Amino acid sequence: MPLNLYRCTSCRELMLSPLSTRVGRCSSCLGRVAPVWMPRAPRAKPGSYPERETTWASMEDFLEADERRLHSREVDFGVLWRRPGSSVTHRAAWIEETGELYLVQAGPTGSGGGHVELLAVTDRNGTERGLAGWEPASRRPGGLAWLLERVAGLRRLGVPAAGLGGF
Repeated sequence: MPLNLYRCTSCRELMLSPLSTRVGRCSSCLGRVAPVWMPRAPRAKPGSYPERETTWASMEDFLEADERRLHSREVDFGVLWRRPGSSVTHRAAWIEETGELYLVQAGPTGSGGGHVELLAVTDRNGTERGLAGWEPASRRPGGLAWLLERVAGLRRLGVPAAGLGGF
């Protein structure tokens, strides 16, 4: 699902909207909105990442699967999560509306870049307790491994039947 990015000319808030939906006014202050150029989200090539019920080839696919994700606030948990000895980085974030903690991989699409993995479905307090002490992975030995270990202990709310994890 192609997305458009808009910025309110009054309060400067950013908004994402499906290409087929026209945004007329800012939902926060009712100010006018203007389109902002945005590159297409990368889409991981088939077979370049573990394909499961809890993975998507791109952020667009992830957002399209549940529209609440598109309009919700997020809590960012960093963009430099990586495995020891690897230059491939990941971004971790928690979505307020759905309670989902996800990871998106950067890098070439042939190596899985752009794919999204749902790590946990939990409340904000659980997520913040589980990831207490996080810092950019470049300063933490075992960065991504630390994150995945902490996520494994999070209380799960409404977990898909296939379960989570295995990243």
